Amino acid sequence: MSNTVQHKRSTTSGTSPSASDLAVGEIGINTADRTLFTKHSDGTVVSVADVASDTTPQLSGDLDTNSHNILVDYQHYIQWGNPNNESSPDLKIMSNSYGAGLFSSNLSFNIGTQATNGYVSINNQSFSPAFSESARFNIGGSANLYYANVKKLETTSSGIQTTGTVNVNGAYTLPTSDGSANQVLQTDGNGALSFATVSGGSGSGISNVVEDTTPELGGTLDLNGQTITQSIGAVTIENQNNNKNVNLSVGQGHTVFAVTPSGVELDDSNKTAKFGGDGSTGGVTLANGYVDIRGKSVSEATYVNFYCESSNAHSVKLQAPAHADFSGNITSTLPNTTGTLVTSNAQRRIEVVSSLPGSPDSNTIYFVT
Repeated sequence: MSNTVQHKRSTTSGTSPSASDLAVGEIGINTADRTLFTKHSDGTVVSVADVASDTTPQLSGDLDTNSHNILVDYQHYIQWGNPNNESSPDLKIMSNSYGAGLFSSNLSFNIGTQATNGYVSINNQSFSPAFSESARFNIGGSANLYYANVKKLETTSSGIQTTGTVNVNGAYTLPTSDGSANQVLQTDGNGALSFATVSGGSGSGISNVVEDTTPELGGTLDLNGQTITQSIGAVTIENQNNNKNVNLSVGQGHTVFAVTPSGVELDDSNKTAKFGGDGSTGGVTLANGYVDIRGKSVSEATYVNFYCESSNAHSVKLQAPAHADFSGNITSTLPNTTGTLVTSNAQRRIEVVSSLPGSPDSNTIYFVT
């Protein structure tokens, strides 16, 4: 015949044994509350309740998950603060049909995912479709910033798209629409930029470099492999004292041609300077101490005029013979003494003398006294 062992018990809900009702280690039961009681060695009575039936469970110490998870069903949540009001938490982690995320009524913000469209949103509502957004991040797509639920900035595959004005550092505001063709941005001096049509001399700037009659450089001008050309008129480069200075250089700053306040300089014996022509069919050529004068005129040979000291009132022309008088190229050497060159009265030519004492050279010009 089996024996039945019964512990001290109560069938009345809300009752619990006192310390005098139990011995240390003895068990008492409240069958209505589904709660076990026992007496501790310090004389206190402790309970072991059915957690599933405890509508207000409380921890008396830290909860160790022991490498396990805390699972929360769909549409349920974990809440911090204000435990008696689930609609006004300090912070709530939950999920519902709109998505999942964090919500705080005290701070008026919600960070959550939208289950249908796939984005993360920062807004002011608790997982509701009628929220007012501050930011939205589309998964694998754009990021959007809002003000009063109106989108102001969106990142796109090509850059950034804004709605409304753009203020830069509090200094100026960019226009919200494009201007017309060839218009430029101008400021009113108070931080507002707008598109405007400007023309030279209007006081608003220039639309073409040609219109700038007093251009200035703020640094070294790099031609970048290009050239400076002048089709009509002269090019003058001068300093602020109106002293004309031009230097044309090649290589490592070696001056080939220079115009200075003291005169013109040709500073490279290996170079040729040509004036008034190409040096072949006309013009004057200077090359390493030699001077060639070629004329394009078919009626007169080339010449050099020497003027007197009195306002250039008179001149002496030194001219090459006519083509018909040549039998070949000739060389005439000037004398190595001081004197006066004379000409024949009839022909006004400087004579090359061939019968003077001392057997002179036949192609030497002599002074005749």
